[in-house]
Amino acid sequence: MTRPCLIPCSMSWRLCLARQFPASSANQLLLDVTELMRSDGKSGIQRVVKSLLLAFMSDPPAGLDVSAIYFDGQQFRHAQEFVQGLAGAPDGRSGLVDWRPGDIYLSLDLNIRSMPETEPLMRDLARQGVRLCFVVFDLLPLFRPDWWPTGMSARFEVWLRRLLGVADTVCCISQSVATELEAWMNGAALSFQYRRPAVHWFHLGADSGAQCALDRVARGVCDSHCRDGGKTDLFDGGHAGAAQGPRPSVNRLSRRCGLTDTL
Repeated sequence: MTRPCLIPCSMSWRLCLARQFPASSANQLLLDVTELMRSDGKSGIQRVVKSLLLAFMSDPPAGLDVSAIYFDGQQFRHAQEFVQGLAGAPDGRSGLVDWRPGDIYLSLDLNIRSMPETEPLMRDLARQGVRLCFVVFDLLPLFRPDWWPTGMSARFEVWLRRLLGVADTVCCISQSVATELEAWMNGAALSFQYRRPAVHWFHLGADSGAQCALDRVARGVCDSHCRDGGKTDLFDGGHAGAAQGPRPSVNRLSRRCGLTDTL
C-alpha cells in the first residue's frame, strides 16, 4: 500500500516517487557527513567522524541499513562517491534519500554551516516519524568564548539551540559533557518541537583511562594556545583528538544512545 505524497510542487518529483515506492523496507541509520564533505579540516572532531563512519559502514548495528548522507542545499543525498573515496568501496546507493518512519538520522559532525538550511527539513522529517540524533563533542565554545575565533561562540550557541529544538536524542562524548549540557539546557529557555531531547553519553576511547585523559588534553591544548596568544581550532587535538579506536566508540554510541533499541 502506497503512502500519500504530501510534498510541495516545488520539490523534486523524484523524491515523491522515492517515498511512494521505497526500494527497501529495512530501518535506515543515515549518517550525516555534510561538513566533512564540504571541508575536511582534519580537526580532532573530523578524524573521529571518519573513524566512526568507517566503523558503522563496515559493521553496522544489527537490523539497520547504514548509509552516509549529505545535504546538497535542498535535500539529503546518499554520499556514495565520498564513501568510495574514503573506504575504497561504494556504499551501493546514490541519489535522494528515501526517508521512512522509523529511520534514524545521526549527525556525527559539527554541522554549524548547514544547520540553518536543514532545520526546516528536519522538522518535516520529525513529523514523518524519523528519529533525529546528534553527537555533541564539547561545550567549550559556550563556556570559554575567548578560546575561539571571534563569533564562534555565538554561532555554536545558535547551532546548539537549533539542534536541541528538533532532536530526539543527543549523544555526548563523555558523562561530564552530558552533565554540562543538561545544566545549560535547564537555564537556556529553549523551545522544542515536541519534547525535550534525551541526553546520553558514550566514551570515545577504548577504556576509562583514555576518557580521563580527554578533558586534560582538551583544556591543556586550549590553555597552551591562549598563553601563546592564539585561538584553538575546532576541538583539534582535544576531546576528539584523544579517541583511541572506532569500534568501541560505535558499540557504546549505539548502545548508550539507543540506536539498537529502535527496532
